[in-house]
Amino acid sequence: MPRQPPMLAPPMPQPDHAEYLRRRTFANLDGLRCASILAVLWYHVPRQGKLPGALERGFLGVALFFVLSGFLFTTLLLREQDRHGRIALGAFYMRRTLRIFPIYYLALGGYWLWTAWSETAGRLHIRQPFADSLPYYATYLANFVDTELTWRHTWSLATEEQFYLLWPPLLALLGARLSVWVLVGAFLLMQAVSFGRLDWLLDSGLRPNPAFWGTTFAPILLGVLLAIVLHARRGFDLLARLLGASWLGPLLLLATLAAASLPEGAALRLPSGEVHFRGLPRLATHLAMALLLAHCVLQERTWLRPLLTTPPAVYLGRISYGIYLLHAPVFLAWYAGGYRWFDLPLPQLPTVPALWLFLGASTLTVLVAALSFHLFEQPFLRMKQRFERR
Repeated sequence: MPRQPPMLAPPMPQPDHAEYLRRRTFANLDGLRCASILAVLWYHVPRQGKLPGALERGFLGVALFFVLSGFLFTTLLLREQDRHGRIALGAFYMRRTLRIFPIYYLALGGYWLWTAWSETAGRLHIRQPFADSLPYYATYLANFVDTELTWRHTWSLATEEQFYLLWPPLLALLGARLSVWVLVGAFLLMQAVSFGRLDWLLDSGLRPNPAFWGTTFAPILLGVLLAIVLHARRGFDLLARLLGASWLGPLLLLATLAAASLPEGAALRLPSGEVHFRGLPRLATHLAMALLLAHCVLQERTWLRPLLTTPPAVYLGRISYGIYLLHAPVFLAWYAGGYRWFDLPLPQLPTVPALWLFLGASTLTVLVAALSFHLFEQPFLRMKQRFERR
């Protein structure tokens, strides 16, 4: 009996522009969202001592969120413009409103009631600091001032909302080709801030704080530019040749972690006391994130796929908005309970390893976010379908 030749694995499909334009979902992106939110949760766990490299810079998870957001929203807008000849701005903002606002304002109202109860019970005296910052939270202006601690993280949501007030009308008015030059100019301006070329503005006390603007709008702009490049056949084919190989995924992930581990150099201290590295390390990290995202979109069968598409990663990615929005007050409630359990005075932290604090507080946050997603957010998400243009 003749010996059968060995079975060869089918060749990995090469990225195809027409298939990319038809694709309605990107399988690997929920896994990237999961990585982003876990990094943010880890960053906000109190711990003693400093960790090496990227382990100390979980705040960069927000930057990855921004790259993803800029890419996804711009991709949807470009495809709508191609299909219908124009962008329906009213429908876009209705979809945005139904996704973001209901849980946001419910959480703000619920937290306001909780601060009033805590004040009455004599447990935590946080009502007045929160009330002072509430007008900025309620109007998405938290990135303009240094707010109280618990909801300070909403500066990133404010930054994103401000960007999406400007970008869709600009795209609708100028089209992709002309708006690219505006985007490139804005990106270069952000880099001027990040590299310290506009520090004299910081010294003058100008508000809004250029530290936030220079280091957070940049990744959104990179995501937008990536969407425009991939939407055009020539740009898609170029990036497919450079980033389409499935084995590149782990290398790009390592490159992103390496960039996030670069020495801080000229660190920038924000009014809140946080120190954000800037200049070349931050630019390298943002670029590495954009390349990693491009690879995961171009090659859905990347070697990272088994990691990014596991059911837990996909689920955490789906509910990541709720996790991000709710994690700070849930963390505070968890720690406040810990103070009572350990009979420790505020603000002393229990002598519990950071990993255990992370696991406990994160598990509670995921449970709260899951309840919010299934019981409250989903009806509004279903309403979004009325404003989708096929």
